[in-house]
Amino acid sequence: AYIQEKISSGCPVLVSVEGSYLDVTTDGHYIVLYGSGENGVFVYDPATLGRIYRESIEGGGSDWNAVLHDAKHIWIFPAPQLRVEGDSNAERIFHYLVSAGWSKAAAAAAVGNFYQEAGGGGTADINPASYTSGSWGEAGGIAGFTDNGEAGNFTALKEYAAQKGKDWTDLQIQCEFLIYQMSHGKWWGAYYTPTCVEMNDQGYTVQHVTYEEFTRMTDVNEATKAFLCFYEDCGYAMAHYEDVRLPMALQAYEAWGSENR
Repeated sequence: AYIQEKISSGCPVLVSVEGSYLDVTTDGHYIVLYGSGENGVFVYDPATLGRIYRESIEGGGSDWNAVLHDAKHIWIFPAPQLRVEGDSNAERIFHYLVSAGWSKAAAAAAVGNFYQEAGGGGTADINPASYTSGSWGEAGGIAGFTDNGEAGNFTALKEYAAQKGKDWTDLQIQCEFLIYQMSHGKWWGAYYTPTCVEMNDQGYTVQHVTYEEFTRMTDVNEATKAFLCFYEDCGYAMAHYEDVRLPMALQAYEAWGSENR
């Protein structure tokens, strides 16, 4: 129960095992357990080429229970402090996502998309207080969290912020909410979303990736397409992929991707 609590709160758990629960003939090595939101745990096993398994905490996932059963030593580290720092909101978002475990390419991809959603199409900094409304509904925030005539992502953001005692315009709250959504089902990498179909019709090839695979992507171009198709899903006609999302993602990666923090 104590380890479950620590994993749920984001504390990485490093386990020394003898062999592997998948192959007991292998040499002893280390396995890392870490949280995926409040309901799951990732099992990272270097002995199996770094494969990551997602298991339920409540269900006592077989993967990580087997790891703990064979454990020789267990170390629990404090949860990392996620940072919202930088000279602009775009930079703050980038560093927050990287400190949350995203690759720099994935973080840059998100930033590039947000420039279209809440950054004046790349003409201004990303604005967490961005808000639009119309007959279709209303939207706000860095990702254009949207209610299409009924309670949806924008309402969910406001409720999430209220639970934390914050206003929905708070940048860190929006970053937290984004990750919470994406790790709890709002990522459609297994599907041909309307935007994915339209991108294919335009001659683009879009990699179908899980959320976990997206966060480890190393190609900014591919990551930007994935974020557009499997999270934003706004349609190709409204995407401005070539003139805003991709160039701004590449700009973010060039600006901050080489930093060693």
